Amino acid sequence: MFKKVLLFTAIAGLVGCGSDDNDNDVVATESLYVTQLVAADYSSSQLATGKVSGDRTATQNIQSVDKSDYSIDTYENILYHIGRFGIDEISRFDAETSLANAEYTYSVNDNEPDAGSSNPHHIIQNADDNAYVVRYGSTSILQVNPQADSADSYVKARIDLSDYTVEGAAFPRMQDAVIYDNKLFVGLQRLDASFQPKQAYVAVIDLSNNEEIDTNPQTDGLKGIPVNAPNISNLEIYNDTIYVAGRGNYGSSRDPQRVISSGGLVSINASSYQTTNLIDADTFSSFNVITDDNNTSNDTYFHVTDVTVSQAGVPYVAIGIEQGFTTLETKIIKMNDSVNTTITDAAVTGKEISDITFGPEGYLWTAIADSSEPQIVVIDSASDSQHGDSIELDMPPTQIEFLIVEKVEE
Repeated sequence: MFKKVLLFTAIAGLVGCGSDDNDNDVVATESLYVTQLVAADYSSSQLATGKVSGDRTATQNIQSVDKSDYSIDTYENILYHIGRFGIDEISRFDAETSLANAEYTYSVNDNEPDAGSSNPHHIIQNADDNAYVVRYGSTSILQVNPQADSADSYVKARIDLSDYTVEGAAFPRMQDAVIYDNKLFVGLQRLDASFQPKQAYVAVIDLSNNEEIDTNPQTDGLKGIPVNAPNISNLEIYNDTIYVAGRGNYGSSRDPQRVISSGGLVSINASSYQTTNLIDADTFSSFNVITDDNNTSNDTYFHVTDVTVSQAGVPYVAIGIEQGFTTLETKIIKMNDSVNTTITDAAVTGKEISDITFGPEGYLWTAIADSSEPQIVVIDSASDSQHGDSIELDMPPTQIEFLIVEKVEE
């Protein structure tokens, strides 16, 4: 009886939060947000979802597991639940059918005996039967058929990016990718064996033949686009402009010469491959507090942790203010016509923010990862103030995506 009641409620699009239920399901009858939640102690994780507009209360305890290294991607009404390091699986869900029951779960590890974890980070889909799996722990991208009815028919091809591997490292650490004009732009962190970022690149793949494009034939060396965004965190695209955010070093902010590495933000013209530096180590140096005690763990410094772009083409960046390995707060900066404005709404001020992204209605969605009060806050970019109530969550959110579904009229 309980299952029948739950299904009816889900179809009506009115499922509420239920922290005591283990197997909640949702059947989408309109567009939804989906957020990945991870316990503060990394012992477990789950998904939560709710309406994009109106009452945004979250239905939680979806895909609850006792592992935490998961991410999500979406394509129209399709959700991909991505098991990352040591899990190495992608599960596909049709939101109009069920977010509890996967259509399939396929491994994306290599079948070689000595292959470690491929650590998939993203799946970028550009057609019903075609997508690309970005694998952080591998030297190759997988071209896959998302509609494959068996694991044997899932992988269509591999795209080799081993040339970008730094000497002493095992793989180039591809982090994110976007598609423009039938070209796949892949951000590669290129960390060395000590996890220190070397020159970051964006490789460009011609999807008509899966061959890498030489973006600067006049020079020798790697074919990709060098970017001043060390330790790439994400890529975002708006029209023909690709934004690349990089966070810089982890932990200590300084090398032995006490040089700050706060990362950067770069824009790339997706046709000419020309780059423009938008944020460097000096841009927000006022956020840094550098002590003179030669102990870098006492220093406070900024990192560029995320970028997203409004429907009007205005970049918003998340700037993490960190001390050692601890995030003290995250500032959201609106970069409009070379004028940098900090979003000061109380709901997002002084918080740790793990993700920022624009939703289908043009509002800025922010994932507040504070363990004591995890929530999602939606910001109206017209006024830079909170829109609607905060969405309360059981665990800190790490990522927000959207499922686009034509609303079913009741």
